[in-house]
Amino acid sequence: MNLVDRRAATLTGHGTSVVAMLHLRPEDEFLLLAHSARTPMQIGALLRYGAPEAPTTPGSFVERAHAHLSQRLLATALAQRLVPSPGHYDTDAWFGLAALDIDRLVRVAPQSHPMTTDELHELVASEAKRELDLNGGPFRVLLVESLADGGSAMLLQVHHTLCDGVGFQSIVTALSDPTPVSTDRPPLFKVDEAVPDDASWIAQSDRRFAREVEAARPALEGRAAAKAALAEFNDDPDHAALRAPRIDALAGPTSLDRSYDTLTLSLSEVRDIGRALGGTVNDVFLTVAGGALRSYLLGRGIDPPDEPMIALGSRSYRQPEHGDLGNYIIGIRPALGTHLGDPRERLAVVKASAAIERRRSELQEPLMRVPDGPFKSRDRRERSANRGERGDQRLGANVVLSNVPGPADTQWLAGFRQISNHPAPILGTAMLLNITLRRYGDSLDLGVMTDAAKVPSAHDVSNHVRLAFAALRAASSQ
Repeated sequence: MNLVDRRAATLTGHGTSVVAMLHLRPEDEFLLLAHSARTPMQIGALLRYGAPEAPTTPGSFVERAHAHLSQRLLATALAQRLVPSPGHYDTDAWFGLAALDIDRLVRVAPQSHPMTTDELHELVASEAKRELDLNGGPFRVLLVESLADGGSAMLLQVHHTLCDGVGFQSIVTALSDPTPVSTDRPPLFKVDEAVPDDASWIAQSDRRFAREVEAARPALEGRAAAKAALAEFNDDPDHAALRAPRIDALAGPTSLDRSYDTLTLSLSEVRDIGRALGGTVNDVFLTVAGGALRSYLLGRGIDPPDEPMIALGSRSYRQPEHGDLGNYIIGIRPALGTHLGDPRERLAVVKASAAIERRRSELQEPLMRVPDGPFKSRDRRERSANRGERGDQRLGANVVLSNVPGPADTQWLAGFRQISNHPAPILGTAMLLNITLRRYGDSLDLGVMTDAAKVPSAHDVSNHVRLAFAALRAASSQ
């Protein structure tokens, strides 16, 4: 049930009691259980803004953005808190808030001078390590008044439990306006949603479990056939899942250190390269990332593995009926062709591997539609604790690469035009780095987050991305 459906189903006796809760889905809960001090599960964006389009409106960026957010945040899905289910009989659930502690959730970066780009990136890297408190809202905002190269900035972080990349961008859009004129929007919740007593919560969960079993019955009846189709696909040697090669010089548990950088590519150029070489925008992105990783390793005197490095990515299977919240993604692990020096050969490997992984995920999708049940949440927590006792776990990949959608049209915040929308991604357990891109207009804004104990400078990675992009562009014109 999405947030709009839940609000429609909510009854208010004395304005406080609720009959429908927005539960975590099992996929969301896995992200909650994956959270740790070393890998906080919060996704984000570093948004930069230019001069205000309505200069007659008084106030600085911080003053106007703070006033705007004080009202607008309550009109978004961020006005919620996470409450544990009694005895973990069910997954935890989100409960709406009629008020937020704005001064705690929306902070202003202290400045004695306009912040340089390096200082801004260091600030984002530092914030990426600070954990969110989900009891008072699954987000936080940091406002930066002035930048050395002009304009202002906002860092928004949201816990991955609430949404995936698609949902995150829907929240950014809900906080923004399509014109320079800001408009007030009504709050989603006029009063705080009351948490039921344990007996009522469990009874409601039982009713939900029964509904989900009935709704999933067609999928469950076809589960054997879906398993057989996936097994047949996986048994084909041409479709075998690839193993991520170990790079001893860069191995080890995730550290507490981060490095962050941003860069922007032209969407038009990426599309032109893809058309010239017979690939998609995502194929070009993965190929460029593979080339950057290869040259970065060589630059550090590390021989690239004989087998291609593997990326952890995702495919969205979100449908309109799913709404904007929750995580509707399936993990895919394409090869990056890092063992190949020729960009054209690398793209061919990436394209073939990405197609196989996409088909594998399509076959996996029917197997994900399994209803939850009593104490399944408790069981997942126990398994997660056992994994933690065994130490850091790799996710079957070397790096995380994500391509998430963004708006084609210009956005404004409190009258200030949005200039860019760079992701501020999570790392993932034992990952070297995460490069996530988001479209904004004709730009592909990339955010690069690294484990600084393994990859000390995200800026170095960005430089290798630029070199790899130039090499692929040159290859596409031959």
